[in-house]
Amino acid sequence: MFKQQLDLDHEKSIMLCICKRVYACFCASPKLEESFCKAKNIVHVSVSDEKVEKQSKIYTVVVEKVLKGDKDALSKLTKLKTGQSSASCGISLKTGEKYLVIVTINDGEMSANSCSNIQINDKKAVYALMQNPPDAKVCEKYSKQ
Repeated sequence: MFKQQLDLDHEKSIMLCICKRVYACFCASPKLEESFCKAKNIVHVSVSDEKVEKQSKIYTVVVEKVLKGDKDALSKLTKLKTGQSSASCGISLKTGEKYLVIVTINDGEMSANSCSNIQINDKKAVYALMQNPPDAKVCEKYSKQ
């Protein structure tokens, strides 16, 4: 009996793990002023439609105002591509709403992600930023970081 118990104590266990690939997005949330200063392209857009294609969401937008970047080029663009979910660093926009978005230009299409974007729910702060953006002296401190 003692021998049987001893044999059981020495049995090896095998653990089988069937895992799917897991994606996650994590990034620091800089202050509104810092995001504005470091961005190359910032647009104020209104969203008119949303489509899901593969792993992306593609929003149809109208560029209401270009705060930073090439005004002629940005104002002609009508598509904004982002990740399908927050796990893939996508941003979530609602049809009929207006947003201030930091974008990059790829193949004639705007793209945005949550890591490079202005994360703010305070519409008053966004409006204030649009009316009075930080000047070059203010932004200079962020370029040294």
